[in-house]
Amino acid sequence: MMNRQIKRNIIAALFGFSVFSTLVPCAEAVIVSPVQLDLSVKKPIGSFTVTNDSALTITYQSSALSWTQVDGKDVQIETNDLIVTPPIVSIKPKSAQVFRVALFKASPHLVEQSYRIVLDDISTDVSEKSETGLSFRFNHNLPLFYAPLISVDSVVWSLCDSHVAGKSCLLMENKGNLHAKIVQFSAVAASIEEPNSLTKTVLAGGTSQWLFSTIQGTENTTSIKLITDKGPLTLILKDLPRSK
Repeated sequence: MMNRQIKRNIIAALFGFSVFSTLVPCAEAVIVSPVQLDLSVKKPIGSFTVTNDSALTITYQSSALSWTQVDGKDVQIETNDLIVTPPIVSIKPKSAQVFRVALFKASPHLVEQSYRIVLDDISTDVSEKSETGLSFRFNHNLPLFYAPLISVDSVVWSLCDSHVAGKSCLLMENKGNLHAKIVQFSAVAASIEEPNSLTKTVLAGGTSQWLFSTIQGTENTTSIKLITDKGPLTLILKDLPRSK
């Protein structure tokens, strides 16, 4: 458990940077920017802004979770590694709030550390309702990555066994020490490209696999086109090994 006085001092220092400002209204009721934070030993403090474009005051409670993956599934638990300020705040209509995030101990790591910053809507004013008479509250869950001492990108792709008719299987193994994110996935034949809905982050040391529709008929699937956080990538299926 961190020393309470140290924690109070850090919170006081960070909270002093929190500001409200009136912004131009936009289509979304609540806007969070940026949607990902990247910290390091040289940059132990980050920030993001929540803009309330609704007609109601919204109250958020902030918290930090450590983020790991076990057998391809996300595991998130409470952590004291990060301090998020303000811990609770009410954001007035047409205003914005800056949140600050700091690492309690900005020590170097060999593997990227992954976290989630959670904003829980605990507003008491729920008078704005849908046509069905129901009121809605939206929580926000932002990824935060703490960079390793030396970055190593190493992603291995292979074909895996599929037990679903008309589907093929693609396996991704992240053997580097950084996360890898896939934001678009398409199966490609000679004259056909079939997009698949996909957004997936695979943490360092993690694996994930995807089933995709096999293009059948006079032409077959020849490649997979991916858009990743590192840029576009094309995988030629005949060149991929088969996973064991």
